[in-house]
Amino acid sequence: MESDVESNSRINNFSVYSNFSDTNTRIFVSVNPSEGAIERTILKDGSELSLNSIQHLNQYKVPAPDKLGLLMPNIIFNCDKNRIVEVLELYPQFNIYSLDDNFSVTVMPEGKIDSYKRYIDNETAESKELIYNGVNGYGKFFVINKINGEKSELWFFNWDGMPLLDIKLPELATSFDIDFRNHTLYTLNFKNDIFKKYDLKDLLETVQI
Repeated sequence: MESDVESNSRINNFSVYSNFSDTNTRIFVSVNPSEGAIERTILKDGSELSLNSIQHLNQYKVPAPDKLGLLMPNIIFNCDKNRIVEVLELYPQFNIYSLDDNFSVTVMPEGKIDSYKRYIDNETAESKELIYNGVNGYGKFFVINKINGEKSELWFFNWDGMPLLDIKLPELATSFDIDFRNHTLYTLNFKNDIFKKYDLKDLLETVQI
């Protein structure tokens, strides 16, 4: 008998693949140029999950195949909370959904909750300016690196998409991470090889309660 991996053409032609450590969950993102869309496939314990949230997200379209980069997500997974977060680098939204299909939300800028749009608007499709540059997941929250000109803002959200904290950095960060033992934020700018650290002791206490 063929496995879901062997029999699924979308998986065999994937462009983005996320294999979450310490879990049996894998996400494949494949490109469908003829439809102007991308398709997500989630396998858990080797079997494909059928989620309403995935069906909705797979209906997003762009006006032309060369705009498909707008839809490609950065993906993180919180196994304990059973939540997946997708952050689109070139389009101002991120998606949160659960593997049991009991939770699904799309968050727009300024914390606006938006229903699923079926078509990416032409104005945004013409812009190739980076909006979000990465996302990191932690126990009680996740953090998105929001690009604001030549500076970064770190947006903290809980796993339901509610905003917790906004840290405005004095410079651009292309990568970041948090050392909870020493209450320190580390940032790196690959463009100029500048590495910095910030004391977050008081701020981290407010988001870990």
